[in-house]
Amino acid sequence: MGQRLSSPLGRGAVRRLQAERHRARVRARGHPRVHRGEARARRPGGQPRFEVLVRSSVRGVVRIETTPEAEDVVARVRETHPGADLVFVFGSGCCEGTAPHLFAGYALTPDQVRVGTAGSVGVFADGHVRRLYAGRTVVIDAEADPLADGFSAEIPLGWRFVVRYG
Repeated sequence: MGQRLSSPLGRGAVRRLQAERHRARVRARGHPRVHRGEARARRPGGQPRFEVLVRSSVRGVVRIETTPEAEDVVARVRETHPGADLVFVFGSGCCEGTAPHLFAGYALTPDQVRVGTAGSVGVFADGHVRRLYAGRTVVIDAEADPLADGFSAEIPLGWRFVVRYG
């Protein structure tokens, strides 16, 4: 460093090297590193000051609850689809955001993993939705909406399922 280089790349490369030399060094910021097997980050010269959650301990954990209205609507859908396997699938974020959809006889994709049950109906979500709701309690509720449209099984009955956070 500090010497002029004769470079076949031209003057631009030499000037870039000289500019890099004078750039201020920035220390990485963020949370202290949590080492494998530890529940808290180390602190120089003593005990940890704050607890730090290890990411892998909450990854993918979604708690599902339902309201009585939602369970009632699921029972009505069961009456209109006797013998069909019902599943809740969280939307992929396209048209209706991440709203829960109730389907009869739905073919799940490999990325859709069971995250819980709503009554006796399995609840499935894609990876990005699981990351979005990780560590949260998701409450599936039902609202009367005679103007709702979509492919979910409760729509013809004048209802739609919505997500609330507990």
